[in-house]
Amino acid sequence: MEKQEVTFNQSDWSNEEKATTKKVTVKGILGQVFGWLLRAVLFVIATPFFIVIWTMNFLKSLFGIFMFWVVGKFCLVIFSYMLGFALVHLKILANDTAESWFSSLSGFLFGSSSDTLEKLFPHGAIEYWTIFIIALILATVTTIFRDEM
Repeated sequence: MEKQEVTFNQSDWSNEEKATTKKVTVKGILGQVFGWLLRAVLFVIATPFFIVIWTMNFLKSLFGIFMFWVVGKFCLVIFSYMLGFALVHLKILANDTAESWFSSLSGFLFGSSSDTLEKLFPHGAIEYWTIFIIALILATVTTIFRDEM
């Protein structure tokens, strides 16, 4: 096995010292002094654009969460009906028990009112606020870029 030698000469050390020192330039001084002003101007210019983008994201999120909420309720009812049907055919549950379980779940999720809006949202303000808050969070998360956090 061969031995390898590493040698350092004076020129290597002097190059390293030169690389670590910073140059002081007029552009650097102006950048430090007026950097905050440039950031403030960019913030003022960018704010209306972010408000428009956030508003569009909020409307899309509100529509998406509304659809997800309603479709999710239908899926829960269908899944519970299929589960009850399977449990009745496997003779784990009695037929009347499965029917009462299914009717109580569908009554809880969809209510018994004749009005369509009250039928879709029988718990009113709780469901409205939940959809609204989830849409706010989702719109804010989708508007803020990761490099700005």
